Amino acid sequence: MHSWNKPLENLPEEMTVIWSCTNTGCASWMREDFSFKEVPVCSLCKSPMVSSQRSLPILMSSDQQVKRFRKNQQKAKVTDKVLQDPKEAPQ
Repeated sequence: MHSWNKPLENLPEEMTVIWSCTNTGCASWMREDFSFKEVPVCSLCKSPMVSSQRSLPILMSSDQQVKRFRKNQQKAKVTDKVLQDPKEAPQ
């Protein structure tokens, strides 16, 4: 049985521009792509935010991309298994 709630393994990451809250007591941040203002304010504490970068998983925009990624993960697992034990390779 396949579960869509199963977490993805080895998600590809990239450096992403984010907005971080300047209030030291607040850990709020958001991806730049999801801010509607040129310079947003923190939605939690209303402090100004500053631009920075963080390594984050790449967002997939459709179910097709998620299915393709999972299928590629399964292929990679099979390939790794064959490389580790060549006797199990399909003839």
